[in-house]
Amino acid sequence: RISELLALRISNVINTGTGDIASHATLDRRYFKRKKKGRSVRIGTLARRYLREHIADLYDRGIRNDGYLFAKKWSLDPLSPQHAYKIIASAFRDCGIFPRGTHTMRKTFALMFYGQARKRESGEDPLILTQKALGHCSVDSTSKYLSVDERTVDEIIAEMWDGNILESQ
Repeated sequence: RISELLALRISNVINTGTGDIASHATLDRRYFKRKKKGRSVRIGTLARRYLREHIADLYDRGIRNDGYLFAKKWSLDPLSPQHAYKIIASAFRDCGIFPRGTHTMRKTFALMFYGQARKRESGEDPLILTQKALGHCSVDSTSKYLSVDERTVDEIIAEMWDGNILESQ
């Protein structure tokens, strides 16, 4: 959620022992929709590299570890969701992509994550894994995110009846 991202402070992504970017960002539960518990989200290698540069810029502006990770340019306040959207939309346009909302990006992540989870042979339910990745309280909420295209349903049924799935059972 964009609100969770904008609530991050520098201290949420810094490893206190080394001062470098942590492998996971942690966010206190008070920033979550249902407020039952906080969570930790992995920070990828590429994101960690950009965060190092971004945090160095924040330090140059006088913002310290208790400051917002995504502070406004001329103040210490966090960006608003609307301002974040404008920045993201501008980046999309610069790449020649029609701007999408931040919620659309979240749904796209859910679909991509679910697709990857289905490919794994860990024995874990891909829907439960996606629920955990999104921080949803219920599987029902997650299944709504994964609104399935009728074509996809038709393709899976065709695979079953063409023998691709049923013969291997």
